[in-house]
Amino acid sequence: MKLAKSYGLILSAMLLFCIVACNDGGGSSDSGGTGTLAVSLTDSAGSYKAVYITVESVEVHTGGNDNNNKNWQTIPMNLDTINLCDLTNGVFEELGSIRLAEGDYTQLRLHLNNIPQDGELNILYQEHPHANYVILEDNSVHELKVPSGFQSGVKIVKGFTINDNGTTEIILDFDAMSSVIEAGNSGKWLLKPTIRVGELKDYSIINGKVTNASDVGIEGVYVSAQIYDGAVQDDKDKVVIQAGTLTDGDGLYSIFVMPGTYNLVAYIDGKEVDFVKVETVAGETLENSDITDFQLVDASALGTIYGEVYINGGDDAEQYATISYRKDADCLECVANEKVELKSLNVLNEAEYETQLPTGSYSRVSSTYGYTTQASVFNVDEGTNEQDTHDIQF
Repeated sequence: MKLAKSYGLILSAMLLFCIVACNDGGGSSDSGGTGTLAVSLTDSAGSYKAVYITVESVEVHTGGNDNNNKNWQTIPMNLDTINLCDLTNGVFEELGSIRLAEGDYTQLRLHLNNIPQDGELNILYQEHPHANYVILEDNSVHELKVPSGFQSGVKIVKGFTINDNGTTEIILDFDAMSSVIEAGNSGKWLLKPTIRVGELKDYSIINGKVTNASDVGIEGVYVSAQIYDGAVQDDKDKVVIQAGTLTDGDGLYSIFVMPGTYNLVAYIDGKEVDFVKVETVAGETLENSDITDFQLVDASALGTIYGEVYINGGDDAEQYATISYRKDADCLECVANEKVELKSLNVLNEAEYETQLPTGSYSRVSSTYGYTTQASVFNVDEGTNEQDTHDIQF
């Protein structure tokens, strides 16, 4: 593993955004001034060929009861079917902007549509077959059902301030990796919108490259900034991914994170995982080949895991489990029992799943809403691993 180091950081031209610090206020002021709110969309990552969502509108809560539609103001925008996989490594899509009375605001609401944008072609050079759908590596297309709980819009509780004659730029980070719930053998695919809000003036950037043993860039490596907290009671929350992205065709990546100390983890199927501890500073870029670049080696052997998820009493067709695979973190600055996550799967109730990992010892943390988190330690052997060991029952 790499050792943690401290390096001077350089101010990045990528942070030409103005986001004003959050307050807990509930609406606009009466001073008469106005400013501009601009909203853009980006994506953390997803191990799919494409993930399309159709954005209908974004609304701003202007104060009062948030269940009253009169207390929401719509940002003007056109219906847009967007491929989230195009919005990684610092790429943004502008959704729209609006003039608002200066003051403090507390939340936004994102609306998705069930009718796709007309006349546009997807990466398969076909008109959009659905409003929200995923395309897998084998070019198969699966419609993503939006759970009923999000039909009224995805509420994003995050305060921001509008200043007189100023512009506040908000970035919605739509996490495709966590938002797509895989079908397994059920034939159902869900879109559970998971969105982070970026206040870019307070963020820092991590730039780097991932190569193989021949120094050739590797595309599709998942690079994530993780925080481990062993004091947390629930095992699922001991490892938290703050941000992540997939490397591009040259093996390059870029991640936006809040200032702090992270385990920067690089993993792709068929390779051994690698990580390094990094520390970031607000408004600056961490970009140093000694610390942000990875060279991944081939796994000595691989094992295939397959199983099924059973949620007793979970008759909700939208209920799913999250399965997180973790390894011990071994470094000079790591604490006792520290872990890093290689990958996680979202699997619907009574659905089968299959995944591959390098051979060795792992921790598996399985969770679903309304049930106690399960944690276990197991070994991955070369070849196909017995299903009974990997069936998960709540």
